[in-house]
Order: sequence, then structure tokens, then C-alpha cells
Amino acid sequence: MKLEALIAQFRIDADDTVDNPYLWADEDIATWLSEAEEEAAIRASLIYDTTTPEVCQIAVVANTAAYPLHKAITEIAYAQFVPTSDATRVAILDQKDRLELDRLNPRWRQDTGEPRYFVQDDTTLTLYPRPAEAGALTLEVHRLPLEPLANDNDEPEIGNAHHRHLVNWALFRAFSQPDSEAIDPNRAAQAEGRFTSHFGLPVDADMRRAHRANTPQFNKSYF
Repeated sequence: MKLEALIAQFRIDADDTVDNPYLWADEDIATWLSEAEEEAAIRASLIYDTTTPEVCQIAVVANTAAYPLHKAITEIAYAQFVPTSDATRVAILDQKDRLELDRLNPRWRQDTGEPRYFVQDDTTLTLYPRPAEAGALTLEVHRLPLEPLANDNDEPEIGNAHHRHLVNWALFRAFSQPDSEAIDPNRAAQAEGRFTSHFGLPVDADMRRAHRANTPQFNKSYF
């Protein structure tokens, strides 16, 4: 469904079909639908990206351990390092957190060599050991949509089967506005419940961090 159709469906569900004027502006509804797609992508890990260069490719510099992640990335599912000197030498990296690396080797921040592990923080990725030579890091990730829904012909990145359910988040947000004459806590709660029923429970930052910490990996490096 395109944004225009989603807004029209919202107005039907919200009983806001008479422009005299409308209770909610198109721009506000579009903002809530963009929020809905982001929330759905986080809760249900709906967008898995292996191909978008600016998201999945990082140029590695010798003796530099930390790199900014694309702002849309929520979780890294796979990472590999290939040195510039030998494209056949592929090192598949395991994910760790700093506490585990501190336990394994308190001096891990000073070590240099071929990367074997990575640490994912909120906005950065850190390689261990610090790479001794330049190369390329390739990621497979769960991420948020790359662009908000803004124009009538814009369409959510998540699958078509989920589009209709985004309206429930917009209804929840609309009926929750404290300064609106249409505030309705009961209808807001019902709409949020329908959204949660389809996409799952909210995932907070602590839960996401705990989920990725020291995730078991079973891949090996191939040379």
C-alpha cells in the first residue's frame, strides 16, 4: 500500500473522512505511519539487508579499530573481514561484548592482528584485534527503513502483508494526543493492542543489548 492509501484507510478507521477540516493532518498521519514502520521493523526484525552498500560495506583502515555504523542498523547478524592484500582470505567474525573480551584478555584493546571478533554498540562497531592491514568489512544486518514515508507514492519497505497493520499504530498515536478534541484512551489502547498482536511486544534497548551480547556463532574462517 502506498502512503496515500494508508492515510485513506486511517481516516476510514478513525471516522475522520469529512474535510471540515479533518481532525488530523495528512502530515501528522504520515509521521505516525513512519513511526509504525520503524516500530514494526524493530519488534519483528522485518528488514534484513545484505546488499545496500552504505549499510553493509565498511572500508577498514589499518590500525583503526572503531567504525561508525549506518544509523538504520539495529542488529548485526553476520560480519566478515577481507584484507586488501588477499581477497581469498575471508575471516568470519564472532560477536562479543566488552565484558566478555575483558574476561578473555584484559589487554584486548591494544592487540593488533587479523580481526576475529566485533563488538556492536549503539552507533559503532569495534574490531578485535585492531586490524594490522586495510581491508573491507561486509555485514548482514537487521535495520530500520532508510527513508520516512513522506510522499503519496511512497511505500513501506516491509512486506505488503504488514502494511495494513501499520494503521493501528497511527490510530494509537492519534487517539493518544493530549491536546486533541478526539483523544480517546480506550480506542488508543485497542489500536495499540492490535498492532502488538501482529508485530509483537516492544523491544527496549536493554533487551536488544542483552540479545546480541556474546551471541553464539558457529562460522569458521576460510583461507
